[in-house]
Formats: sequence, structure tokens, C-alpha cells
Amino acid sequence: MPEQSIELIARAVCVRDNKLLLCKAKETDWYYFPGGHIEFGEPAKVAVVRELKEELGVKANVQDFLGAAENMYERDGTTLHELNLVFACNVPGTELQSQEEHIDFFWIPLDEVQSV
Repeated sequence: MPEQSIELIARAVCVRDNKLLLCKAKETDWYYFPGGHIEFGEPAKVAVVRELKEELGVKANVQDFLGAAENMYERDGTTLHELNLVFACNVPGTELQSQEEHIDFFWIPLDEVQSV
């Protein structure tokens, strides 16, 4: 039986100048909202600020809670069950540089989001 894992994630929806900030793991074809795991006892808003600081080196301004999204997928023989808490956020700057070797960030025009 494959391993199973449930993960609680805080994600950021950042829109500026009709563009959406997305990230992509270099070894995959998946695009997703920036953010990451919520640590035990950490409020989700605090987690999304921490994750964007770790990933992009910027201090995000968290605005509204937008909702939750649930995903299940397989990776390396493990079934992952993800619950994402999604927040509207602003990040400073336009030339954002990934602080982590395994992910890249892109500003995607809103009218092109469905193609990625």
C-alpha cells in the first residue's frame, strides 16, 4: 500500500498589473500559487508571510482570506492530500528572485493563466 500524507498549506494569490504570480517546481510541469506548509501552532496568515519571505525574500502584505482548495495527487509513490488555505496578498517589487534552488517564479498575464 502506498504511503499517505495530509498537508496543510498556506497559499498567496498576488495580482499586479493584470498579472498573477505563480511558482513552478523546476523538476515538474506544475504551476501553483506561492506559499507552503503551515507549521504546528502557526496561524495561516503568519505562515504565508513566512513562506513568501523564505521563497522570495520579500515581506508580503496579507489581505483577505479567499477560500480553501483541496487536492489529492501521487508523487514518488506517496498519495498526498493537500488542504490549501488561500489568501490575497501583495508583494513588493516586480523583479522577484527565487531564494530556493528548486522553484522559479513567474508573473503570468491573467488572460494566459489557463494555458499554463
